[in-house]
Amino acid sequence: MKCAIKDAGNEMIRKDKSLVGNGGGIYTRQAFEAEVGAAGELIRILSSKKEKTDIQNLLKQIVQEEKIALSNMQEKAVFQAFAYPVSIITGGPGTGKTTLIRIILRL
Repeated sequence: MKCAIKDAGNEMIRKDKSLVGNGGGIYTRQAFEAEVGAAGELIRILSSKKEKTDIQNLLKQIVQEEKIALSNMQEKAVFQAFAYPVSIITGGPGTGKTTLIRIILRL
């Protein structure tokens, strides 16, 4: 059975090109191209110049308008979002990701 699956995969890589073998992994062509495209876009973003933005006063104003208090970690994340060209916001349910993103978008 393993041989039949391996043979079918190799056939798909060689003949119809619907699978791509790369670095020891096997990917669907669509997933491989999406991953390569995303990596290229991240490289482009990371190499672009980032404009310095002073958001301290505007952040205070928005927090007052929204009638919310950001945790220290959320506030740090807001400043980091404007200091670096790429940010990844993670956290479990109810940790304030949506609030954080709403503030960043308003800024």
